[in-house]
Amino acid sequence: MFIKYLWIVVFSISLGFVSKTHAYEFGNDHYPFEIEFKPAFDIGGQPVFSMLQDSDGFVWFGSFFSGAVRFDGNKTKNLITGKNGISSKYVSQLFEDKAGNIWIGTNDGLNLYDKSTNKITIFKHDPNQQNTIVNNSFNNSAQTIAEDTNGNIWLGTQDGVSVYNVKNNNFTNFRHNPKLENSLPGNDIFSLHIDTNENVWVAAKDAGLAKINSKTHHITRIIHNPKDLASLPFNDIYSIAQTQEILWFGTKENGLIKFNTTTGKYETIQYTSKKNSPVPQMWIWKIVPLKSGKLALIDATQNVGLVIFDPNHNTFETFKQSYGLATNTIHGVLEDATGILWVVHSSGKVDKFDPNARKFKLVNIGKNGLSSDSVMPIYEDNRGDVWIGHFGSGLDHIDKETGTFRSFKPDTSQKTSLPHGYPSGMYQDGNNFYVSTAAGITLFDRDKGAVIQRLTENTFLYDFQQDANNPELLWASGWIQGLCSFNKKTYESKCTLHDPDDLNTPANNSALQNIRDTKKPNHIYLATWGGGMDRFDTVTKTFKHYQHKLDDPKSISSNSVYDVFIDRNDTFWVATQSGLNKFNRENGTFDHIKGHSGFNNAIIHNILQDDNGYLWMGTSIGLVKFDPEKENLVDIFTKEDGLHSHNFFATSKLKDSNGKLWFGGFGGLNIVEPKSITKNKVSPRVFLTSLSSGGAPIETKMSLERLNEIQLNWDRNIIEFSYVALNFTNSQQNQYKYKLEGYDKDWFNAGSIRNGRYVALPGGTYVLRIKGSNNDGVWSQKEQEVALKIIVATPPWMRWWAIIIYVALLAVLLIAIYQIKMRATRQYQTRLEKDIQDRTKMLSDAYGTISESIEYASSIQRSLLPKDMYLKQDLDDYFVIWEPRDIVGGDLYWYRRCEGGFLIILADCTGHGVPGAFMTMLTTGGLDRGLRTHPDGDPAKIISSINRSIQHSLSQHQGEGESDDGLELGVCRIHYGSNTLTYAGARFSLLKFNGDDCTEVKGDKTGIGYRHVDIDRNFTLHDVPICEGDTFTMFSDGITDQVGGERRRGFGKKRLKQLLLSVQDQPMQNQRDTILEVFSDFQGDEKRRDDLSVISFKLK
Repeated sequence: MFIKYLWIVVFSISLGFVSKTHAYEFGNDHYPFEIEFKPAFDIGGQPVFSMLQDSDGFVWFGSFFSGAVRFDGNKTKNLITGKNGISSKYVSQLFEDKAGNIWIGTNDGLNLYDKSTNKITIFKHDPNQQNTIVNNSFNNSAQTIAEDTNGNIWLGTQDGVSVYNVKNNNFTNFRHNPKLENSLPGNDIFSLHIDTNENVWVAAKDAGLAKINSKTHHITRIIHNPKDLASLPFNDIYSIAQTQEILWFGTKENGLIKFNTTTGKYETIQYTSKKNSPVPQMWIWKIVPLKSGKLALIDATQNVGLVIFDPNHNTFETFKQSYGLATNTIHGVLEDATGILWVVHSSGKVDKFDPNARKFKLVNIGKNGLSSDSVMPIYEDNRGDVWIGHFGSGLDHIDKETGTFRSFKPDTSQKTSLPHGYPSGMYQDGNNFYVSTAAGITLFDRDKGAVIQRLTENTFLYDFQQDANNPELLWASGWIQGLCSFNKKTYESKCTLHDPDDLNTPANNSALQNIRDTKKPNHIYLATWGGGMDRFDTVTKTFKHYQHKLDDPKSISSNSVYDVFIDRNDTFWVATQSGLNKFNRENGTFDHIKGHSGFNNAIIHNILQDDNGYLWMGTSIGLVKFDPEKENLVDIFTKEDGLHSHNFFATSKLKDSNGKLWFGGFGGLNIVEPKSITKNKVSPRVFLTSLSSGGAPIETKMSLERLNEIQLNWDRNIIEFSYVALNFTNSQQNQYKYKLEGYDKDWFNAGSIRNGRYVALPGGTYVLRIKGSNNDGVWSQKEQEVALKIIVATPPWMRWWAIIIYVALLAVLLIAIYQIKMRATRQYQTRLEKDIQDRTKMLSDAYGTISESIEYASSIQRSLLPKDMYLKQDLDDYFVIWEPRDIVGGDLYWYRRCEGGFLIILADCTGHGVPGAFMTMLTTGGLDRGLRTHPDGDPAKIISSINRSIQHSLSQHQGEGESDDGLELGVCRIHYGSNTLTYAGARFSLLKFNGDDCTEVKGDKTGIGYRHVDIDRNFTLHDVPICEGDTFTMFSDGITDQVGGERRRGFGKKRLKQLLLSVQDQPMQNQRDTILEVFSDFQGDEKRRDDLSVISFKLK
C-alpha cells in the first residue's frame, strides 16, 4: 500500500493525505517516515530468548547455543562455557542490576558477570546445603529476574522462586505447598515482576499469580475463583508488565488482563471474531512496554509477527515480513535508550527499526504506490494533487484528499489512453491539463484519467515556459527537439533544431530543463545536453551560447548542463556534469563553486530551494544541502539517510505548495521536509573492545569497559587495540581519532577504522585516548572517551644500576687494555714516531687539497640553485629538500621566468658525488640554451632541447663516445593569470594534492641524453587544472628507492604519497621537517643510497 512506503500524518496541513497505515510511533514522537525494519546481524541460526541493553550501552542477547551475546553495533562478543566461562551456553534470562552486574539465567545454573573484576560467579542448587538457589533451570519466557530497592535479586526458576541477598551471599527460597495458602500457586515460573510498591509478582504456569512482599516475604496467592467475579479472570498467565499504575498480564488463551493497582479491579481484553478485535488471537508469551505507552506483544509459538497494542484505544497493529522483518516468528523485542526497536527471531536473526536513521520519506513501488522506481517529471496541479511520470510505466496521480494512487498506462486498444508509457512533462493552463509524452502532447481529463485529445504526435518535450508577451504561446524543450513553440489555441508546434552552420540555432537538440529570466522575462535559458547553456530572446528570436572553454576559467565548467535555477535572491545557478556554477548575467561569466573534494566535480542533476533559502541538489554524491549566501556546503545525505539512490533525473523535482521538496530518479521517490530534518545530537560513549600485545590477548582484572590502567613488560612493548563508539544509528558512519599521550604530538584521524597499534614503545608512562563520533559527526565528550594509562617497563640493561655496572666494567677493561698496550707500544714508540709524523703530514696535505676542491665545487653547485627571494616572487608557499649523498650531487632544481610565466624544474642526473655534479652542470647549461631557444617555456620542447644538448656534449649521438649518461626530470610551466599548469616529464611524475585527493600526472617512460633515446624524440605535454588549495610536488628516486624499515625494503612511491597526504594541512616548512623526520626514522642505520630531492609548492 502507498502509506506503507509514505507516511503522512492524519490531518496533515502539508498535503492533506489520509494515512491508512502505518504512521507509527514507537517512542514519544511521531516519526515522519515509513516503518521499515532492517537486518542488524545474525547470531547464527539459533533461537534468542532474552534481550538487554546495559548501562554502558551495549545490547545483549541470550541465545540457544552461543551463550550471552554482546553486540556493539559492529561485532559481537560471547560469554560461553569453558575456563572462567558461564555454566551453560543455553541462556534464557538476562538482567543488569544497579551496580552494573549482568545476571545470566541458563538451563544449568545462575551466573553473575562482574565487570569490575571481569569474573563470572556461578550459582547452582546443592540439595545437601541450605541457602543455595532453589533450582538451576530458568524458563525461556518473559523476564524472571528482578532487583528490589534493597539490592536483593529475585529469581523465578522452573521449580520455585529464590531471592539472593547480595550482602549475606545467601538465598531464600519459596515453593508451592498445597497445604499452605501463603505459598506459591505453582513452581514453574514464567514471569517475575517487581511493581512500584515493591511487591514481587510471580506468574506460575497455568496456576495464577503470587504477590510477595519484598520486605516481609509474605505471599498472597491470587487465583481465579469462578464464584467471585472480582477475582483474577484467568490462571493461564505467562507474562507480566507494568505501565504506571496498571499491571498487564499476558495469557495463553484469554488475551490481556489489565489490573489497576489503585482500584484493585481487573479488565479483560480478548480476541473477538469481529473486524475490530482489540488483540489478535495469540499466546501472549511476553509483554514489552514501549516509551510511547504502547505494548509490544510476543507470541509463544505462532508466526503472528510483531504485535503493537495501544492501551489508550484498545487497538493493535501487526508488523510482518512485508515491513522488512526477517521472519514472522518473533522471540523478543527491546527498545533501547535512543528509541531503536530491536527484534529477535527464532532463527537467530536480529532486525531493528531505527527512527533516527531515516531523514526522508521514501515512496517505493507497490500496491497503491508508484508504478515503477524510475521516476521522471513530478508536477503539482492547482488542486494540490501530484502527478508523476515514469520511464516507460505511465502516469501516476496522488490524490491530495485521500492519499491514494491512480495509475494510467498506455493501451493501444483505447483511444483515450496515453499514447506512450513515458510522460515526459506536464503543464496546466487554467482548467486545461497538458501531458507531454515521448509520442506527443495530449490534453488530459484529470477526473476521468483519460486523454481528451492528442495535440501533437512528433514532439518529446520536458519543460514548458509561458511566453512573456503572448498568453497563447508556450516555449518548450525536450529530447532531440531543439527549442519548440506551442500555441495553446491552435495546437500548432514549431521546433528550431541545431544547425552547425547557423549560430542562431540551439547549440544542441536536447535540453533537459529551461527557465524564464526573472529580470528579463523575454529571455529563456536552456540547459542543453552537450551544448552548454543557451539563452533565447523570444522577441528578437536570437540565441546566445555559453560553452566551456579550456583556456577560460570563467566559462561554464561543462557543456553537459542538467538544470538552470534562479533563487529567491535572483542568483542564477547552473547544474552541470562538472559541478555547480553561479552565472553572472551582466557579463556572461561563471563562478565554479568549490568547497568539498567530492562536490567540486560532482554531477549536479537538479536544484530546488526551501523556505529557509537553502538550495537542495540531487547529485552524484547524494542529496546536497547548500547555503547560497555563504556559498558553502551544509550537508550531504546518502542512501543511509533514507535516500532512494544517487541516480537523480533532472526533471524529477518539485517544490510543492506546502514547501516540501520532491526528488525522484532511478530508484524511487523521496519527499524532503527540510524543517523536520534533525541531526543525531547524542554524543557516543567509546569503549575498548580488545587489547593485545604481539597478537596475544592482554589479561585484565576488570572488563575493558572499566579498565583504566595496564602494564607492559619491556620485552612486550607492543600494544594492539580495537574500540567502538556506541551509536547504533548508521554505525558504519561513526568516525574515530586516537592519540598516545607522551608519544604522539597530534591526534591520529582513523576515519571509520576501529583498531590501532603501537610498536617498540620506549619505557615510560603513556595515556591512550580514543574518541568517536556518531553518524552525524557529533564527537564524544572527554568523559565519554577511552583514557587508558599504559606503563611500559624499562629494559633491565637501561636501568640506573645496570648503567653503573656498565661504567665500572668499562673502566676496568680500559685500564687493563691501556696497561697492555703501553708495554707493547713503548718499544716501538721512538722508532715509529718520526715516520708517523711524516706520513701524517703527507696525508693531511693531500686530503686538504682534495677537500678544498670538492668543497669549492659544492659552493659552485649551490650557487647555481635558485635563491629563495626569486621563488617567493611567484610562489604562495613552498619547501625544498636538496640533500646530496656526498658533498656534491647529481640532483638539481631550477627556476626561471619565461614569456608570460615561469618554470620550475627538478632533475635527477646519472651518478652522484663528483660525476653527478658534472652532469648537473651540463644540464644547467642545456636548460639555459633550451629557454633561449624556446622563450615561451614549452616544457616538452625544453626537454627535447636538453636531450639533444646532452647527447651532443657527450658524443652519445654518434656511437663512438665512451659514456652513456643522462637524466630524468620534470618541467612545470605556470602562466600568470591562468588556471592551468603545463607539465612534461621524462621518467618523472608530478603529484597534485587537494584535501584528501592525490592525482599523479605521469611523464613519458624514458629518460633523456642516453644513447638509446632518439635525439629527435618529442615529449608529451599535460594540462593540469589549478584549483584553490592545490599543492604540487616533484621528487627524485633518491627518496623512493631508499632501503630501510624493519623489512629492509624501499620507501616506495605509495608510502611517499600517503606521507604527503597526511601533512597537507600543515605549513610548508612543517611538511618539510615531518618528511625528513619520517625518512630519517625509516632509513635508520642504512646507508644513504642516492641524492635526495623534493620540491613542493602552492601557487598564488
